[in-house]
Amino acid sequence: DSVQEILPEWYQLGEDGTVSYSKTSSAKLRQAVIQARRPGKRILGMINNFGSNGFDGARVSRIVASEDSRRRHAKALADLVR
Repeated sequence: DSVQEILPEWYQLGEDGTVSYSKTSSAKLRQAVIQARRPGKRILGMINNFGSNGFDGARVSRIVASEDSRRRHAKALADLVR
């Protein structure tokens, strides 16, 4: 009862700022989580930042380094939401 939000890592941050479904996120799993949601519980899909060698902090640094790359990333997020 104390859990108010579910934060599944459904999305993967690409090297270029794109966002796609992560390899561990299947349509079946996403549907099961959505169907299991209860009133008052929010589902907030997280974007993970793991590369082939684990966490990649430099990836985010590159994406936020310039106005152009930030704009491309914001567009990728908006496209995902749509």
